[in-house]
Amino acid sequence: MEGGEKTSKDISEIVSSLERNFAKYLENDEARYKNYLQIMARFHNYSVNNSMLIFMQRPNATYISSFSGWKSIGRKVKKGEKGIRIIAPVTIKVRQKSDEENQESPEEQEKLVAFRFAYVFDLEQTEGKELPFLSAAELTGKVPDYSK
Repeated sequence: MEGGEKTSKDISEIVSSLERNFAKYLENDEARYKNYLQIMARFHNYSVNNSMLIFMQRPNATYISSFSGWKSIGRKVKKGEKGIRIIAPVTIKVRQKSDEENQESPEEQEKLVAFRFAYVFDLEQTEGKELPFLSAAELTGKVPDYSK
């Protein structure tokens, strides 16, 4: 079990080093990092099926969003660009019927009805406001006693 203890200690040191270096990064440029997180939070996490559809249609895609999603962050889809077709759920809001009086309740609930095709676009298909990016070099540091 000595190897397991050493590995656990190594991981703890790496995590501690990462936390220290990241804290330094935040101190130096908190506003830039906050802006980065706000923009990146707007990007959707696609299902495995949609990720495969995106890859099959545009293998070099990096950042994907809908037409309105790009618009909301200050970018627009270039004229003539062909959208990437994915599968999107269609939901409707339905009011619940109350059993007691057989009347509709004021509460609405979303209900999945079907799926349809939707179109999304890659960053390269858009133009406008630059996105904030973090380079890998900004998040690197040395870990004591780590030889690799």
